Amino acid sequence: MRAPSSGCWACRKPPTGKRIAVIGAGPTGLACAYYLALLGHEAVVYESNAMAGGMLRYALPDYRLPKDALDREIGVIEAAGVKFVFNTVVGRDVMLNDLAANMTPCSCRSAPGKSRGST
Repeated sequence: MRAPSSGCWACRKPPTGKRIAVIGAGPTGLACAYYLALLGHEAVVYESNAMAGGMLRYALPDYRLPKDALDREIGVIEAAGVKFVFNTVVGRDVMLNDLAANMTPCSCRSAPGKSRGST
């Protein structure tokens, strides 16, 4: 069930006490964090850029996806209880081991980004 953009969170489950770190605030990370929050988990998104949206923000021209529309949708995600940590690279600014000690790490990636040399 999709929560309406009006801010009504009738389908949000009670808090579970679980903290989950989502790495990346692109479309997949945003969706993951949103639904984790609706399931009652505390979702914290770590993003290397200054703003959320990933390829939606940085690759699509404004006439295809107006930035104010994207910001409104991200506002709905924030209203669901998702927290964001910007300008933070996991593995450089914060270590994965540190995240794993305090929460469950989750990496979401579907869009092409900068290659990190992984195979």
